[in-house]
Amino acid sequence: MNSMTKYGLVLVCLMATACSKQENAPTTKTAPSPTASAAPSSNVQIDVGKFADGVYTNKYFKLKVTMPKDWHALSDAQRMQMMKVGANMLAKGDKRMMSMLKASEVRTLNLFSFFQHKIGARVKFNPSLLGVAENIAFAPGVTDGKAYLQHAKALLQRANMPFKVKDGFTKKSIGAKEFDVMEVHAHVKGMDITQKYMAYVDRGFAVAFVISYLDDQQKAALENALKAVEFH
Repeated sequence: MNSMTKYGLVLVCLMATACSKQENAPTTKTAPSPTASAAPSSNVQIDVGKFADGVYTNKYFKLKVTMPKDWHALSDAQRMQMMKVGANMLAKGDKRMMSMLKASEVRTLNLFSFFQHKIGARVKFNPSLLGVAENIAFAPGVTDGKAYLQHAKALLQRANMPFKVKDGFTKKSIGAKEFDVMEVHAHVKGMDITQKYMAYVDRGFAVAFVISYLDDQQKAALENALKAVEFH
């Protein structure tokens, strides 16, 4: 995969980790909308979708995701701020890496970010369900979710981060789509975090969901949220 288009999912993973124990919510009030450069070609009309009344919808991906009751959605500004936090965690001062991460941000659409608690809440861990779409139009070898996740796995293994990727991939039906699944474990701030990356490929984009949790109760809540995902 092109080195500038393979970081979006890992950035989202790091964003979830950063938000899981964030002391203060981002203070940015406004943020520019993602640019058309995220689209595979100038003929494709695509945007980040719409969130209203607890439901995220995206016409291009024919996707509908209902946020769990009493959960909280990040604003566009908060998502952009947390992506920056994730980039800093991954780059660790490496200017070349930061340059590639910034290029990847242009090709990555943050679709939605749902957290059980408000960012900054004094809780041990903040479970999350995140959605992202990454332009892979210039990576013809990535034809399915597994191939996309293999690149994310390679990046995590190269990075000096506390992540351990479980061997092998599984499959999971979500709505009317079959996703490839990769499980990741991280030990962060004394917590053993489990993350599952789920991805499929659709018309030049890798679409992925990421769930993050500590225990079976949090996992069950997230699995229920995935059962409510619809594709039309």
